[in-house]
Amino acid sequence: MTSERPTRSIASRLLRINLLVSGTALLLAALAFFSYDLISFRAGLVGTLSAEGKIVGENSVSALLFNDHESALNTLHGLTYSPDILGAAIFAKDGSAFAEFGTHFLPRHFTPADAAAAGGSWSSGRHVLVAVPIDFQGATQGTVVIAATLPELQMRAREYLLIALGILAVSWLSAIVATRSFRRMLAAPIIALAEMSREVSRSRNYSLRAPPPGVNDETAVLVEAFNDMLEQIEQRDSALRRARDELETRVKARTAELQAANRELEAFSYTVAHDLRGPLDAIGNIGYVLQQGYAAQMDEEGRAMLGSLRSSAGKMADLIEDLLDLARSGSAAVDRQTVDLSRLAASIGEELRAEEPERRVELIVAPGAVAVADAVLLRV
Repeated sequence: MTSERPTRSIASRLLRINLLVSGTALLLAALAFFSYDLISFRAGLVGTLSAEGKIVGENSVSALLFNDHESALNTLHGLTYSPDILGAAIFAKDGSAFAEFGTHFLPRHFTPADAAAAGGSWSSGRHVLVAVPIDFQGATQGTVVIAATLPELQMRAREYLLIALGILAVSWLSAIVATRSFRRMLAAPIIALAEMSREVSRSRNYSLRAPPPGVNDETAVLVEAFNDMLEQIEQRDSALRRARDELETRVKARTAELQAANRELEAFSYTVAHDLRGPLDAIGNIGYVLQQGYAAQMDEEGRAMLGSLRSSAGKMADLIEDLLDLARSGSAAVDRQTVDLSRLAASIGEELRAEEPERRVELIVAPGAVAVADAVLLRV
């Protein structure tokens, strides 16, 4: 008996798997494209800022040489027309700020060695800083540092998110459609096979068969194997049923034969007992009369022979009575109870010893023999 428990269909599990796989793949692809676009955008911005920094550096050489702060600051203010630039500064060779604006985004002290160590550019949160050395006649006179933001980064992230959500919706819709097609092609035969197996298990009707699927694939092989198994079970069940019916018929026939034999034995026993009891009674009566009326006239040998005759007649009467009891036992109900076989055998031995005290027989009975049986039949 199978317990009813909630089950999840193959189609629903496949749908969840498709949604999970497509969503994960889309998320990874969106992250990959966004990372590539971020790196490309940052590289392009660094290139642009480096070019602007070179221009500013070339225009600020004379200002550094002649210590003209005003001219250097005017050159830096030309960068304010770029919306991405947050601040810029010109540092002298000793690292001191020579001219600057937007100092909140700039380092306080910067040397050409710091620019070389930074590799010319570095990131600080959502900001990018570019350092360009100011070279004149083969010597570094200072450094231009420009701080810029990534204004398009958030916009691009939102665009990627919207695109990813749109593609995800289309992918999930395609997964739902594909799952429905899969249900019709593959899940439906498997579900029908599961229902059929449950019905066979519940009703024990092995003549049922699962309907074959419309396509010739692995599901068709599975359904065919299931139907073959049902056919084999049905054949074995039919063979067992026929064998059981034949056995019942044979048992009934043997029982009838046994009953007839028992009736014949009982009739024969009654007939034999009746035919033997008459002559035996006559012999016993004659022996009694001879013992009572003529024993005194007999010698010792005659009296012994007469006693042996009467004893044999008594034993014969007991055998006839036992024969009748045995014949009646065939039709009487068996009274099963715990019987002490050792005590029963010992009592029978004592009776036999009392009947023939002159015989010297050693009877050994093992103690503790117990059986569940009919005590009267055992004694007979």
